[in-house]
Amino acid sequence: MKLHEVKEKVLKEDWQKAEMALCEVLSLNASDKRIQKFYLPLFFWGMEEKRKKTQRPFFIGLNAPQGAGKTTLSQVFLKLF
Repeated sequence: MKLHEVKEKVLKEDWQKAEMALCEVLSLNASDKRIQKFYLPLFFWGMEEKRKKTQRPFFIGLNAPQGAGKTTLSQVFLKLF
């Protein structure tokens, strides 16, 4: 599943619940593009991948320039996973 396909496969209630949790933790507005286009799709993609691979550890690699929010995103995902 690709990131741009994720929202179509997630229940609306689940998307909204995760959206509210992310907005609260990150102090962002729900309409923020990072929430809608990156954080939520990545979160639900990760959850789907985690369900597939229950026997082995699950890792997500983040590659971005300094200050892009990699540490913040990692901390939020640790709370949500």
